[in-house]
Amino acid sequence: MWLSHDGFPSIAREAWEGNNQDVCLAVESFTQKGKAWNKEVFGNIFWKKRNLTARLLGVEQALANNPSQRLIDIHNFLSGELEKILALEEELWGMKARINWLI
Repeated sequence: MWLSHDGFPSIAREAWEGNNQDVCLAVESFTQKGKAWNKEVFGNIFWKKRNLTARLLGVEQALANNPSQRLIDIHNFLSGELEKILALEEELWGMKARINWLI
């Protein structure tokens, strides 16, 4: 899932820069940077999904009461973001299923 995010390649590159000779140090640097990046940038997809779903429901209710182009644009944006999160969630469950199958 991280590989699908635009910011991830720079995390890997930064961890390996200057650590070409010491693999252990590079792996440790990557682990620290990856954990921090996951927490600060990537985040929890389940929380994002719940948040986007709630926001989308609110926009849909507002659209039903008072339709406007602004609300339609917000609805379209939120729908697109939710699709991205659902694709990531699908990838996560597929990965977990493969791991369970291997075990």
